[in-house]
Parts: sequence; structure tokens; C-alpha cells
Amino acid sequence: MKKIYFFYFVFIFMLIVLPCMSINAYPDMITIDHQSAKAQVAVFPFKYLFENKLQYNAKVTGFDGSNENKFIETALIFLIDKYIEGNELKLSVREREQLFNFFILKVQNFALKNRSTFNDFSFSESFKENLFSKPLILSKSQKDNDDSSDIINFKFIYRYIAEKRLIQIDCESKNNFSDIVELKTFYLPYNYITFYADIEKLFIHDILSFVLKQNFYLVELNINHPAFIEIDGKIVTFFESESYPSTYLVSLSEGTHNIKIFAEDANTIEQKLKVEKDTRLNFELQLKEANCQVTIITFPSSAQIKFENNYLGNSPVRINLYEGNHFFVISLKGYESKELLVSVGKEEKEKTLYIYLMPEKTTDFYINYSKQMIDRSYDYFWTGCIGLMTSILGYFIYDYSFQIAINPDYTYPYFGLILGSGMIVSGIVFFAIFEILSLDQLIKYYDYIRYYIT
Repeated sequence: MKKIYFFYFVFIFMLIVLPCMSINAYPDMITIDHQSAKAQVAVFPFKYLFENKLQYNAKVTGFDGSNENKFIETALIFLIDKYIEGNELKLSVREREQLFNFFILKVQNFALKNRSTFNDFSFSESFKENLFSKPLILSKSQKDNDDSSDIINFKFIYRYIAEKRLIQIDCESKNNFSDIVELKTFYLPYNYITFYADIEKLFIHDILSFVLKQNFYLVELNINHPAFIEIDGKIVTFFESESYPSTYLVSLSEGTHNIKIFAEDANTIEQKLKVEKDTRLNFELQLKEANCQVTIITFPSSAQIKFENNYLGNSPVRINLYEGNHFFVISLKGYESKELLVSVGKEEKEKTLYIYLMPEKTTDFYINYSKQMIDRSYDYFWTGCIGLMTSILGYFIYDYSFQIAINPDYTYPYFGLILGSGMIVSGIVFFAIFEILSLDQLIKYYDYIRYYIT
């Protein structure tokens, strides 16, 4: 009897005490596996660090509501959004170590508050190596009034000193992982005519260099044609101007950068640029040679044809095109506009396209009519299902009648067999007829849509 009580006591101990001990047994160093931790700490506010991003918050405040101060505030907000987000923040090895320790501490605290779920982390060096080896990109916080989840906080306090006609901008940069606060004041002579250009240059040369801890310079790209601008493998913008040649301004950090200028109708230009000061570059894009004559004929004729938003004329039209894809818009009063993508091959010399325009509201008619066919197909399908259910019910009646037919006390066994057989056959025929009708409507719908699209 004592042995039974002893084993019973041991069982209760293992059932209650050991799980409690395991809940409080947290490792000293919590694991952040690069692949699995995203799911494990999905609600953790610093999860973006796995993508080497530093969330930041920027606040702009002023002294009064004068027109000059409103100009300054609007310009600062625009420049912050344009130049800070997506840029790299340079941190020393010591600062990255502080950031890593700060992150680990936050995860540990988070795990302690959620110990029933987060008590099985083990340390992985891959996250630390990743954090130390890759650039840290700033990402704007979505919560303007909450600094709790931000690692970097910027504060810009501006003031217009009327008596001296100076703009004063006090900048504050705070790293939450080390509680380091850096302060610096910048001055700019106020000139109404050149105000925005002046404050943009000050922002790039001084303010941006201060908050991102590296030197930035202004690079002017002079381009003779609309083109995409790619810097260090990332497309910055599609630059389009009212007149050419035209200049696009970009801020680049000190060092070597790869610049690529390309357009679909021009030859690509690639260049390495070593940035040590303000620089101006000229890019002369060479247009591709048109190798194919494309003729567009519309029915009805005289439709207006636009090629890449430029009016070509009324159909029929001819245009020489280079290799690649080209976009046309064809329109005529009383008819639906049509968008046309034309592909030109390298060896093609001539191409003729016949375009049929539909009267207005044709699309609505096609949509409504096709919807009617789909609805009719559904109706036929569910009506056919009634026949299927009838067959199933007939099977149960036939089976029941067959089972009791062997009983000699049952006088009329064949009535149920005949009824069940009739229900099975008629139900199958009914089901087959309506399913064929449903399938026929679907085939008509498919042919109808294919005809309309082509």
C-alpha cells in the first residue's frame, strides 16, 4: 500500500511541479534564428531588424506660424521624406554591438512576459553576423506619436530670425539603443527667390550628413531623353521633363556608386562614379534605330491613334518602330477606346495590324450577356442535382424493398423494387440532360469571351 502511495506521489510531482520548473527555466541567451524567428516573434516591435532596417521617427516643430516658418516646415518635411528614408545609417562596430545587445535585451524581456510560448529560444550567430555585415537602412515609422518601437529619433526645430534674415535649424539625433543624443545647429541666409534650392543644398550637404553620420554630396544628372535612373542596383526614378536636356538632382554618399541610365527606345549607359564633392554628369542617350514599319488600320477608319501618349494622327497610320514593346491607344467618338500593345521583333521589317472598334456600351452588353450564360449554367447544374438526389433516394427504396422481399409475410415486394428502379433511371436521365445543358452553356461562355477578347 505504501508503494502505491509513493508512486502516486511521484506521478503528481511530475505532473505539476516539473512543468512549472520548465516554464521558469529560461536560457541566458535567447536564440534569433534568421529563418524561424520571424514567425516566432511576429508581434515583437523590432522584428524589422531581421531585414537590416532601422525604424526611425522624425518630428518637425517651429516657433510661430509666420509665412516664412510655414515655408520652412513644408520644405523640411518634404526633404526628410525624400532623402532620409531608404538611406543607410553609418554605425561604428561599437554602436552595432550596442544595437545588438539592445535587441537581445528587448527579446528577452518580451519572452519573459510571454513565457508560456517564448521559452525555447537558442542562440544563433547568423543574426549577429548579418547585422554586422550588411548596411542598415532607415525605414520611416508608421506611428508618428509613438517612439516606443523606434530605434532612431530625429527632431528638427526651425526658426526664422527676421532681424538677421536667417533660418536657424536645430537638429537632434537620438539612438535609443545607446541613449546617445547628438545636437547641431545650422544657419541659412533667407532668400525668397532661391529659398527651396538653398535649403535643399543645406539639407544634403550638412543636415543629411549629420543625421546619417557620413558625407553627402549633390550630384546633377543632365539627361537628353526621358529615362529610368538606377543607382547601385536600385531604380531611383523615371525622369521625365517638359524640355530636354534637363537636370535631375540626387544626393549620394561619399564613395563609389554605379549609375545606370536606360530607356526602352535608347541604348543603356552605365558608369562608375566616385563621389568626393558636388558633381555634374552629362548623359547623351543614343536612340535605337527603327527597323520595322508598322501600319495600323482601324474599322471604322479615321480613329485617333496615340503612341506612348503622343498623338500620331487618324488611322490608317504608319510609324517606324525599334525592337521591343510599344503601347498605343486608339479612340473614336461613339466607339470604345482600345489599348494596344505591339511587339516588334529584331528581324521584323514590316507589320500590319487590323483593329476593330466596338460601339459604346458593347463591353457592358458582353458582361451582362456572359453573366446570363453563367447564371443559366448554374441553374442547369443545380436542377440536374435534383435528378441525382432522386436517383440516390430511389437506390435506398430499391435496396430496402429488396431486403424485405425475401420475407414471405410481405405480400407485394415488387412495388418498391419497381418504384426504386424507376426513380434511379429517371433521376440519372434527368441529371445527365441538365448537366449537358450546363456544360453547353459553359462552352458557349468560353467561346463568347474568347471571341470578344481577341
